[in-house]
Amino acid sequence: MAAFCQALMWNPLFLGLFLFTGAFFTLRSRCFVFRRPLTVLRATFGQMLRPNKGGISPFRALSCSLAACLGTGNIVGVASALLLGGAGSVFWMVLSALLGMATACAENTLGILYRKKDETGAWSGGSMAYIEAAFGSRKVASFFALCCVAVSLGMGCMAQVNAAAQAIREQRPVSPLVCGLVFAALAAPVIFGGAKRITALTEKLIPPLCVLFLLACCAVLVKCRAEVLPSLRLILRQAFTLRSAGAGLTGFTLAQAIRVGVARGVFSNEAGLGSAPLIHAAAEAASPFQQGLWGSVEVFLDTVLLGAVTALVFLCSGAAQAAKTPTEMTVLAFSAVFGRFGGTFVSVTLAVFAFATLAGWACYGEKGAVYCFGRRSTLPYRLSFLACVVLGACVKAEAVWALADVCNALMALPNLTALLFLREEITEQMKRPRLPI
Repeated sequence: MAAFCQALMWNPLFLGLFLFTGAFFTLRSRCFVFRRPLTVLRATFGQMLRPNKGGISPFRALSCSLAACLGTGNIVGVASALLLGGAGSVFWMVLSALLGMATACAENTLGILYRKKDETGAWSGGSMAYIEAAFGSRKVASFFALCCVAVSLGMGCMAQVNAAAQAIREQRPVSPLVCGLVFAALAAPVIFGGAKRITALTEKLIPPLCVLFLLACCAVLVKCRAEVLPSLRLILRQAFTLRSAGAGLTGFTLAQAIRVGVARGVFSNEAGLGSAPLIHAAAEAASPFQQGLWGSVEVFLDTVLLGAVTALVFLCSGAAQAAKTPTEMTVLAFSAVFGRFGGTFVSVTLAVFAFATLAGWACYGEKGAVYCFGRRSTLPYRLSFLACVVLGACVKAEAVWALADVCNALMALPNLTALLFLREEITEQMKRPRLPI
């Protein structure tokens, strides 16, 4: 049933909405991030040392947002895309991310425009605020918030722990329940510390973790350098002209590559879901568009850089052709360099990425719960989240991933519609970006 709903929600029209929205705002911004990459870097990383006024710094917001979307989406998710859609899915994954850079910029820009101070003096709002304004209805925004809570418990929590626990159990005979309890014990102090403790953790954890993972990927690519160009040609060839026994099957596999590639691209970078504005709206931003550019940077780092490099590692090492499961593919790929320690590297990396992701999504889900039910819902939500950490290690992976895709779609629909409804306000900010010289 979950798989049927998954296929129904991620239909060609819905995937086209993601691509259309990204293309629309890319053109509306006159391809700003591609025309002026140095300006984007100055407006984002160039302002990291700017004094903070006491709120969440833009870089800390980026780290938390990256933590929420990196996770297993860049490892297990990319491997799943290769298994389901072939090498051609990588092309569509990267294309959706390039267009998604403008979508992420647009939603973060609106998140700043519609935010307001809460009773504690902290910034709040984000996606729910502009969705409510776009539809003129709190009910639609509450539906989005409830979907956000569901995604945080499913994709943001159970799917992450499930993938990490599976990788650990393939290396050590550990009970799933023990894995879940250990994850919950480690996550509890962070989650009960609230947004500030979560963002402080991700700021320290994510940058070195990304660098370490990239170095490991580069080591594999160097060893398999003879296969890099053939793998790139394979990606481009299968993106449009997949070989098969007949024209009908070719059409099906091409459609499958496009569907899986776009869906996994969204799963990886979350552009269009409306999740990132929940944390970016709390940042001390100099201007709405400048904070929006952090969203573009996030999508580029997550999918265009890390996601594409990971896919290339799987193809060059031969793991994509030999493996039958995403975890097996990951272990085979890194075993090319680390030998018998490849499995240990994968299990540890997945566990740390998963931990960072569930911390980031705990922050998102809590904001959704507070919007719907007020601050009295904070404690019940945190307890429910920890219960899902334990449950995620014990359930079947297929059901969790299917449910995650359905909830992602339910989040994205009102968010993308709101972006298009408020397109003139976004365009106005893009025309007058107020960026540092």
